[in-house]
Amino acid sequence: MFLVALNLETSQAAQPLTKVLMTTGSFSEREAAMYVAQDQGFFRRYGLELTFVHVRSGPIGMAALAAGESQLHEGSVTGAVLGSAAEGTDLVFVAGIINKLIGNIMASPKIKSPADLKGKVIGVTSASGGSWMFTTLALEYWGLDAKRDGITFRILGDEAVRSQALLNDTIAATHLGYTFAAPLKSRGF
Repeated sequence: MFLVALNLETSQAAQPLTKVLMTTGSFSEREAAMYVAQDQGFFRRYGLELTFVHVRSGPIGMAALAAGESQLHEGSVTGAVLGSAAEGTDLVFVAGIINKLIGNIMASPKIKSPADLKGKVIGVTSASGGSWMFTTLALEYWGLDAKRDGITFRILGDEAVRSQALLNDTIAATHLGYTFAAPLKSRGF
């Protein structure tokens, strides 16, 4: 988890608050620190009037930054961010809030081991987002390769959509944060 800043000017506390729009691609425990900081007045203390805007994915957040429609994006260091930087978008990494992979690969009760994912469909947010990256790393850790093992990634969107797709047996597995994983665990996933 990190923050990316673009064209953000600092301000003195005595000056009027600088309006800042921050995009975030998820509503989960990973974003909690940002909301707590806002509730506790952290941003105002440093001269910022922060507005959070939820977007569907990292690529949309990065597009808002590149277009000057937002000044901050909170999300994973994934293809969307790395691709934007590689294409010349002037980005600054402000903070690493959670500096490790978190969450769970949740699978249908029919999946008894990682090898059972061969030939199956796994839901992700986007083609290069956090859920795709986390899932790809998990597959690699388990000795699986999506291409070799016939595993298909289906782009579905946020965690709410992916958890519903898992419940409906539309996908065999997906990466979810703890907030969305806990109810599925209690149902045998």
